[in-house]
Amino acid sequence: MNTNKFTISWGDFSRYRSSMFGLSIIGIMVFHYFEHIRSAHLLLKSEQFWDYYIGSTGGDFLLFLSGMGLFYSLTKNDDICQFYKKRLVRILPAYLFVSMPFFAWRDFIHLHTGILTFIRDLLFLNFIDHADTTYWFIFFIIVMYCKYNIHFDIWLPLPYWIRLTNSLWAFPLMIIGLYLCKLINFTKFLQGFVKISGALSLELYLAHVSARIFLTAHHMSLYILWQYLVMIGLSYLGSFILKWMENKIQGQLLPLSRKK
Repeated sequence: MNTNKFTISWGDFSRYRSSMFGLSIIGIMVFHYFEHIRSAHLLLKSEQFWDYYIGSTGGDFLLFLSGMGLFYSLTKNDDICQFYKKRLVRILPAYLFVSMPFFAWRDFIHLHTGILTFIRDLLFLNFIDHADTTYWFIFFIIVMYCKYNIHFDIWLPLPYWIRLTNSLWAFPLMIIGLYLCKLINFTKFLQGFVKISGALSLELYLAHVSARIFLTAHHMSLYILWQYLVMIGLSYLGSFILKWMENKIQGQLLPLSRKK
């Protein structure tokens, strides 16, 4: 047996980065399924392990991986303007493509709350003062993007052992994630599926959250596994469409920015 399959090196963190993003977003979707089961008061003892001991770990892992990406991005290129431009081009088109039709449906058709609520939803104001957590993750990472260069300037001069100590909590997750990625590589289909999920992690999150709320509002019982899987399939379809739309927009905007 090839023992290299079960050894870990620092290079693996970069080599399997996309796969670890994929495991994170898949973990989030599994967690949401258990949320639906709990809401229907159908959580069995055999299912409580995931709900109680794993839970939203996928979201924590996703944030840590995003933070690693920000750190290495600023380490390679300390141009703050380019740093923020790259982040905004990555997140804002995806967010607006999904949130505008979603909030238009919810505020004008489903809840009839009107234009003011629609604007407040888009600007995350209802998250701040009414705890509307629909796209809380997007708001959170935008805030983290805005303040990250301050943290970077504070933490980088500190001794290495201090920075390492503050990240120790994540290393067990990283090691488990890497071993899972290596095991997944034995199966071509799973390897491709996880990598695609990682490459579409932002789009998949947005499509998944939106489809979940929309289908629940239309009386779909997402605690039933086959119905939840239908929703997951629609989320992947939506994420592919969203990625195609992003590429079209970025393909038009990037040449203009180069001319300027």
